[in-house]
Amino acid sequence: MTVGSVGKVESGVELHLDPQNRTGGVVTGVEGVADGFDPEGHATAMNATGEHDVAFASKGLRLAPGKTLIESWPLRHAEVANVALAHVACVTCEDGRHFGR
Repeated sequence: MTVGSVGKVESGVELHLDPQNRTGGVVTGVEGVADGFDPEGHATAMNATGEHDVAFASKGLRLAPGKTLIESWPLRHAEVANVALAHVACVTCEDGRHFGR
């Protein structure tokens, strides 16, 4: 789990997370789900259907062991959310190892 933020940028709203590599190899991809919360801690919409979770994925990374990466993804329906709790469900390493839950 990692805590992230939802913030407004010039192009709209983005989900910001900082996953840390806790594997023994170079991470090339991450996938997971983030839940959005409003300033008072209540679950709030993160997608067009009003659900409080949204999937995220990044490929083509080069995240060395022990390092942290700041990654962001555009959102279109998360105007109220400002805090995100993310679960990284899948990690792919450069050597072909794949960790999933």
